[in-house]
Amino acid sequence: MYQPNAFHDVSSWTAQHKSNRDAVSRRKIAARILILFALAAASFLCGTLVQVNASEEKAAATAAEPRKIYVEHGDTLWEIAKEIARPGEDIRKVVYDIQKANGLKNAYLREGQELVLPPRP
Repeated sequence: MYQPNAFHDVSSWTAQHKSNRDAVSRRKIAARILILFALAAASFLCGTLVQVNASEEKAAATAAEPRKIYVEHGDTLWEIAKEIARPGEDIRKVVYDIQKANGLKNAYLREGQELVLPPRP
């Protein structure tokens, strides 16, 4: 007749306890990994939002500030206006805006002359 050994009972209890402990450890590791990924995603989103906000502020500041250029040999008001005009914008209006911003009575330019280019909304 088989008699249970005291060591047999202890060893089965130890094996079962170790199995439970391993399952708890795996759950803890999985939870830690999940938290790590959540923190990484939150950091990425915050960084992206900050970057988008900063670029929008920079674009708004740049659009609101008039630019200065110096006339080079061969430059004309028409060519300068074509470069800064928005797509579909009437070039004649842009030429007029440049003349008005610089107090020009005509379209004549001198090489080296400083021109203020009005901001384009």
